[in-house]
Amino acid sequence: MRSRGWISPLVVALLVAGVFAVFSQTYSFEFVNLDDDEYVTANPFVNGGINSENVRWAFTAFHSGHWHPLTWLSLALDCEIWGMTPGPMHLENVAWHAANAALLFLLLGSMTGQIGRSAFVAAVFALHPLRVESVAWVTERKDVLSVFFWLLTTYFYVGYSRRPGAARYLLVLATFVVGLLAKPMLVTLPLTLLLLDFWPLRRIDSARTRSVAVGAGPISPQRSVTTLILEKVPLLLIALAAGTMTSAAQRAAGALVSFDALPLTQRIVNAAWSYVAYLGMTLWPTRLAPFYPLTDVPWRRGLVALVLLVAATALALKAWRRAPYLTVGWLWYGITLLPVIGLVQVGGQLMADRFTYVPHIGLLFGLTWGAAELAQRFHVRPEVRAAGAALVVVPLALSTAQQTTHWRNTETLFVHTLAVTTGNFMAHNNLGIALAERGRADEAMQHYAAAVDINPTWPEARNNLGNALASRRDYVGAEAQYRTALQIRPNFPSARYNLGLALAYQGRLEEAITEYRRALAAQPNNPTTHYSLGDSLERLGHLESATEHFQAAVQIAPGHDAARRRLARLLGQLGRLEEAIAHDTELLRRMPSDAETCHHLANLLVRMGKAAEAIPWYRRAIAERPDWADAYQHLATALAANGDLDAAIAEYRTALRLEPESRLTMYNLGQALARAGRAGEAAAMLVAADSSQPSH
Repeated sequence: MRSRGWISPLVVALLVAGVFAVFSQTYSFEFVNLDDDEYVTANPFVNGGINSENVRWAFTAFHSGHWHPLTWLSLALDCEIWGMTPGPMHLENVAWHAANAALLFLLLGSMTGQIGRSAFVAAVFALHPLRVESVAWVTERKDVLSVFFWLLTTYFYVGYSRRPGAARYLLVLATFVVGLLAKPMLVTLPLTLLLLDFWPLRRIDSARTRSVAVGAGPISPQRSVTTLILEKVPLLLIALAAGTMTSAAQRAAGALVSFDALPLTQRIVNAAWSYVAYLGMTLWPTRLAPFYPLTDVPWRRGLVALVLLVAATALALKAWRRAPYLTVGWLWYGITLLPVIGLVQVGGQLMADRFTYVPHIGLLFGLTWGAAELAQRFHVRPEVRAAGAALVVVPLALSTAQQTTHWRNTETLFVHTLAVTTGNFMAHNNLGIALAERGRADEAMQHYAAAVDINPTWPEARNNLGNALASRRDYVGAEAQYRTALQIRPNFPSARYNLGLALAYQGRLEEAITEYRRALAAQPNNPTTHYSLGDSLERLGHLESATEHFQAAVQIAPGHDAARRRLARLLGQLGRLEEAIAHDTELLRRMPSDAETCHHLANLLVRMGKAAEAIPWYRRAIAERPDWADAYQHLATALAANGDLDAAIAEYRTALRLEPESRLTMYNLGQALARAGRAGEAAAMLVAADSSQPSH
């Protein structure tokens, strides 16, 4: 027993080292276009870092069909510290996963007193290929973060079960709530605590239960079943509230699949098959992918799976006295998969590797304790058991390291996905996006078309096919794809916005404005839509309204330089010079070498009678663009207004050398020469101005 003092820290160190050895390669990985845009790169409330507005949004928004404020804040904190750099975000996922592996080991060891078995469960959990999706994908911060609080809640619950008290129970409640704020997957946690009450905590007040001592730690104070259930009521009520919030978020995003589209009987068949398929993926984790398309599992296959599940459940329940770990492990697996097994279908996937993150825990400790008991029964030597454990863990770790490489970037991820799946419209679509961003438009078009062929009713593929057509200036064809996407999903802000763009490119500005406004009704905080709406309004001469939308774009996204530039120009036209100057100044703070903004700011200062202040800005614009005739002319005018006629004449001559036919420059030069007392030169220049063709 004394050896445990150094064995546990050693195991923790090895687990953490193993996780980092396998997953630290993700530090060099990119964001992928599978929700990383929604979560980070195109989400101003996350990539804007930590501030009061972003914190408020995290707790009040239903974004991407989710309500998980702690996850948003975790990612926003990363952006606050590291900026839009994926490496540290990936590494933080790895760190949370390493912490989960260590905490799982400590939790199992604390409950059962079995160090070796607990270490093996934690190692397989940590290094199994099914973990790759949860760790290597920035978006799945919610997975690794929430499970940390799941395990922490359970750890505190074990302490409470052995020494009950209000303070310890409140600690359990608090960590449970925090975990739910990271991901609502924790809704089944109260039920797993009831399972642990049976084994290994043995809290149920029953002579039969007290006799169940296989591989368990110290017996906790006994309670009746009714008392233990009542003890979980506060947790269950909190879980119900979290589930209600999640359901509302999914409905708001249109992510819930109706029973008309997928009947309950087919959902049951799909769910039964998925339960069995996850078992197969556990034992033989190959051909893994980030998306498995939702298909109708054949009835025969589903019925076979259902029979196998019923049989396995019956055997597990029958084994409750002799092998309680099998009963608890199997029920843990079945219960924790329920929210994501497809009975309530969310999204277009049949299964997902990430859904096994928590269910695997029960499955693994059930199988591990079963194998260990068999080894003891047949007197297998400890060194043989250790070798057997290594023969499981090492190949899993190597396979996981290889699987992780596919997540290097979007292209590698979906090229692999298409190689290991069939009919994968999502993979075609997202690979098309990646190829388009790399300038490979023809290949992208082929993948979008393939996605539409596989799933004609998937609006995202229609939208992206429209984008590909628009990039070829086929705005009529693009319009048709956007309208089809909106027929499928009327509340699709991206397609609505893109339809507006296609209409604007066709010169149908009034129609474009209507579509932009509809897009903003669904997504009011989209700076890009505000900008495009402002552009169309300005082109129609509605300057005040255009100004409002450019202003909104800048307020939502202060780094939207194009909107700020247009706003400054419009404010100048409307005579709101002080406001225009403020925006030009902010632009120049961000982009000191922007010649056009230097020039515009100088013009504003001249209009305010501040020619002396304008001169340095004209000179900075000229330094950036030495061939800009207008800048020389305006500099000359400012110099003349400031009384420096000789310098003004020199700048006018430079402007005239760059644009020899400019009547305005000739005329202004003639006026400056006249003011300087050089009447002959002035007269000649004015005559030349009168006789020249009008300049454009």
